[in-house]
Amino acid sequence: MKFSDLREITFTNVVAGAPAASRFDAPSDCKCGKPMDISLVLDRSGSISKVEWIDQKAFVSSFVDKFQYGPLNAALSIVHFNTPAWTTLTQAEGSNPDNVIAAVNDLKCCFKDYPDETSCCCCGTSISSGIRMGVDNLLSGRPTAPKVLVVLTDGYHNHDISGNDCSDDPSCRVDLQKAVEYARTKIPDLTIFSLGIGADRDISADDMLIIAEGHEERIIRRDDFQALATDFLELVARACAENINPCGGCCGFCVCGQCVPPDGCDSENFCEEAVISDVCCTKTPKVCDLEPDNFCKKWACDEDANECVSTDVPCKADTSCFTYECVPDKGECQSTLLCNNVPECVNDDECNDQNACTLDKCVNQFCEWTPITCDGVNDKCKETVCLADSGCKSTDRPTDLCNDNNECTIDRCDAAQGCVHESTASSCSDGDLCTDDVCDPFLGCLFTPMICENAKATGDEDESCLVTFCEEGVCKNREVDCGVPPATVLAGALGTAAIVGIVVGAVLCVACAAGGGAYAYTQAAGASGVAPVANNPIYVGSGSQGTNPLYQVS
Repeated sequence: MKFSDLREITFTNVVAGAPAASRFDAPSDCKCGKPMDISLVLDRSGSISKVEWIDQKAFVSSFVDKFQYGPLNAALSIVHFNTPAWTTLTQAEGSNPDNVIAAVNDLKCCFKDYPDETSCCCCGTSISSGIRMGVDNLLSGRPTAPKVLVVLTDGYHNHDISGNDCSDDPSCRVDLQKAVEYARTKIPDLTIFSLGIGADRDISADDMLIIAEGHEERIIRRDDFQALATDFLELVARACAENINPCGGCCGFCVCGQCVPPDGCDSENFCEEAVISDVCCTKTPKVCDLEPDNFCKKWACDEDANECVSTDVPCKADTSCFTYECVPDKGECQSTLLCNNVPECVNDDECNDQNACTLDKCVNQFCEWTPITCDGVNDKCKETVCLADSGCKSTDRPTDLCNDNNECTIDRCDAAQGCVHESTASSCSDGDLCTDDVCDPFLGCLFTPMICENAKATGDEDESCLVTFCEEGVCKNREVDCGVPPATVLAGALGTAAIVGIVVGAVLCVACAAGGGAYAYTQAAGASGVAPVANNPIYVGSGSQGTNPLYQVS
């Protein structure tokens, strides 16, 4: 049998399933007399017949009779539910045995007279209503007394806490789950037992498991109320044993004050062995010494792998002249000599090989030379090497160690940080606000003239006669004499080849003549020794120097 504290106890002469208290031949007059607050939550829905109610009341009478009531003993509340829930015995009233007897004797089939000839009472089944009211009753009990909630039903949870029909809706199960979570939140140490009465087709196994919070050992199933009324001691034993120990130190199975020792003990932990000590199951660490005569292996139990594992006693690493091996019967490492020319010695001085990079030792009357490890200096700009004549020595690392081939950084080595690359991008400045100053990783500092957009007229200016320029970082425009347009305007219209051909600037001004005519001016070429105007792509010769072929008279 598995308990909530993870104990597992095996009993003989017990049929499969949860053991019933009646199978342990408990004395018929025993009563559970330890402090405990119990709330009994009873199904009074319309599916329970009047005959079944008689058996249900007989169960209640037998169950409550097995507890002693009083301030230092048990206290009982009785709650009923169909669609709503109601209380017929409060927790405070239930600490008095006379009140308990009177309340049980006065139990009626319904909260009022119900005219149906067969059904005990009316309405649907709202288990969540009963659970919440049972918990509220327990909250009014004694703060330090263990709390037990016993929920009995003969069907499915089909109405929510508000009384709404949810029989065909998943919200029903959510509502029941919330009621159980409410119970656990209000009373963290609460123990809930789920009693299902009826055939498998009539009882929801899922509902039973939700009520018992997944503890299958707290679910009790009976085919009918009559079977429950005659076989109630199992619930008494579980309720009494799981919350208190009425046997005074019994760590077996306590039944009505009698401690029944187990016949065997089980443990889910591979690395723990459970054994019977008197009437208790005790756990001791598993002994994993699978080779007791081999002292070169250390055994331990691995819980994750569920097996015994061993580790070897460590010996020194083999050298070119010695091997080391653990002797099983001693558990000690011994060496074997492989080299015939290894000198014998008495002390370390006799093993000096004049090599500053070896540690010279005399071990077992033979010399051993172990290479030393040079501890690095705390300077990341140096590296440590061992020289046979002088030992460990620190040298500077190569000068180009930190070169990142970036023209925008200053590279240096820092003893604490190692390579450091400081950016010089911010130092790229030519002092001219009309250039964009940037640093190119390959070219270094670059100063690019600021590009101003085409001038826009703000008044009566002629945009064709406006030029843009940058002054102290600000783009500005001004109107120029249309008689001599700036080279930039002409360059945009003619292209590079035409500009080269024109010696003196040409002017093209639309609508400058009163009659809509246009004029162009150019200095004659030829005799003046200047490049020929014929190089100008808009020029067409007229046969005489100095004549402007573009001129028209309107």
